[in-house]
This record gives sequence, C-alpha cells and structure tokens, in this order.
Amino acid sequence: MASTNGHSIKPPGMTPMAGAPIPPSQAQPQVGIGRMNEVIGSRDRRCEIYKYTSEHALYASAWSNKGDIKYRLAVGTISDVAANPKTSNKVSIVQLKDDTGELVETANCQVEFPVNAVGFIPDVENNYPDLLATTSDCLRIWRIVDGNIQQDAVMSNSQNAQYGSALTGFDWNALEPRNIGVSSVDTTCTIYDVEVGAAIGTTKPVCPFTVKTQLIAHDKPVHDIEFSKLNGGRDHFATVGKILLLA
Repeated sequence: MASTNGHSIKPPGMTPMAGAPIPPSQAQPQVGIGRMNEVIGSRDRRCEIYKYTSEHALYASAWSNKGDIKYRLAVGTISDVAANPKTSNKVSIVQLKDDTGELVETANCQVEFPVNAVGFIPDVENNYPDLLATTSDCLRIWRIVDGNIQQDAVMSNSQNAQYGSALTGFDWNALEPRNIGVSSVDTTCTIYDVEVGAAIGTTKPVCPFTVKTQLIAHDKPVHDIEFSKLNGGRDHFATVGKILLLA
C-alpha cells in the first residue's frame, strides 16, 4: 500500500484492516448515559400501546391539532338509543396522562344520535378557539373551555332542524379553517362558513352558521367529502357517493 509522509492512503473500496484505528470522521458519536436513557425512553414510548375503554362502542375518532396539546383525541359512541332507551351517545375528550401513562376521559357531552364523524379545528398555531365539530343528524360545533365541552352552534340543511336529512361526514378545511364541508344522504354537499354572520346561500342556517355554497350534483346519497390540501386547493374538494366528483 502506497504511503505519503508516513500516512497510509486507502484505495477506494477497501475497508480498514482489523485492529486498525478508525479515523475520527468515521467514528460513531458517543452517547452519554443521560442521553441514552432519553433515547431508550423515546423508543419505549413508540412501542407502547395505550388503551381507553368506553362503556359503549366507539365509532368516530380524531386527533387534536393544537400544537401545545399532546396526545389528545375526541371519540364518539355509536349506540342504538331506539332499541335501548336507557343508553345514550356521547362525545368524549381523551388524553394521555404522562404521570400515569393512561388514556383518560377529561370531558364529555351527551348527544342523541350516534356521531359518525368528529374532528378538531385544524389550528396548529393556536389562532382559533379550541373547537370541535361532529356530524350525525346535523352539524354541531363544540367549544372546549376550561376542560368542559359546550355546544357553540348547530347547523342543518333543512329549514326545520328537527327534520333535516342525516349527514354522513364532514371535512374541516386545513387551509381555510373557517370553512367546513358536509356530505348528506339527501344527495347534497354543503360548505359552511363559521365566521360570517349573514346567510349568503340558498339554505337558511341555524345561526351563527352561514351556507357558503351548496352542491347538488349527486343523484344518490353522498358518503364523504374532503378538501384538497395541496397546490393552494382550499377551494377544491372531492365528494363520493355512487360516483366521484371534484369541485
């Protein structure tokens, strides 16, 4: 092996011989005991499974989007109240407690019908109140204040909220959090503006909601709706029923 000034030059592709010192540039960084414990702890956290048990079957769930709140979810139950009048449905806030390592319910609210979709406002930077949306017989917005869930507003496609068509799901616009899109069995999809106080659509809402636009392009029930999250697509969404539509 050729040498220059007494230092070995390793041809490309050759590995150091056994027992040869490893150059500082190839040496692995040393990990202190404290840092090693942190690494092991983080690995343990990733491998752990946390369980929350509800008295009724759970159907819908969603992660919180607030940047300062970790390991918080909302879950909704699905119980047949008509078959068993003694039961009820509810929406619960569940959070992981670091001191006990358990998922516990921190707040809940009662609802009459099973919740088929639930979601927190997509607000990572904490620019909006702590809001939660649910759909079942209608769209409801809940406000979480001091650990309590308070109903903030109710919205139905029908002019009579008691006889509105069942909703099948919703999507909260991540690029424009003031907008929520809702799909329904009545073949319509509706986009609501939760900040404007006057009706600007064809369907009169239960205040303080506003119908931004209503799409009647399906001839069968609409099962889901989702806004585009890429390429500035805050005004574009897809709906699915018997067919897929892009708007």
